[in-house]
This record gives sequence, C-alpha cells and structure tokens, in this order.
Amino acid sequence: MCVCALARAVEPKPQQCLNAPRDRTNRGMADLAKPEYVSCTETSVTISTAGGEGVTVEYKEYPEEWSAAKSVAAAAECTVEELNPGSTYQFRLAQGEARGPELVVDTAAPNCTPGPSKACCVVA
Repeated sequence: MCVCALARAVEPKPQQCLNAPRDRTNRGMADLAKPEYVSCTETSVTISTAGGEGVTVEYKEYPEEWSAAKSVAAAAECTVEELNPGSTYQFRLAQGEARGPELVVDTAAPNCTPGPSKACCVVA
C-alpha cells in the first residue's frame, strides 16, 4: 500500500474558461484503466489500480488544472491522505504521455456518519 500526502493549497485560483486541454488519453500506450474506488474518509481516499511499470496515479482537487496535479507510483492499493473534507478530487492513471479515464470522489463531510440511505463519500 502506498500512502501519499497532498499539500494544502493556500487559496484555490478561480477556474478560467480556456480552450479544452490536449487529449493525451491512451495515445500510443497500452490502455490505462480507470482507478477503482475502495473507501473514503473526511481527509483520505483509497483507490485500487492495476499499476504496472512506469504507471503513476495523478490526483488533484477540483477545479484545479491537471497541470497542478500531484502524482505517486501506482500500487495495487493507494491511500491519498491530507485531503480537504467535503471537497471533490479527481484521480487518473498516467504512463508517459498517456492518461487514463478519471475517477471523481467527493471526500466525506466533517463528522459524517454513513447510514442505510446516507453516504458520506460520493463517487462518480
């Protein structure tokens, strides 16, 4: 298991509407799978990946640009810690210039207790 920390941003910059970013998904590389959601807390998200040589997990807080993404070597299971409660994060696998599909997870609201009809984390 790898554990990685995301440095807290001082103040997020407002999102700007620009031209769509270059599509670098799976260009000239083996297919990269979408990371799978395992679990979530107020300040962490655990995902599972197929991993592989040279594969990393990129993650960022929404709406930050991917250019500001952090990365960590992909492992079978990875827990990203020190996230902001009640925030939306995006995760994807990367290998060279190739990028896989994104997993979107909202971290749990502070002091949230999950129940039969209430989820503390939202996965898209």
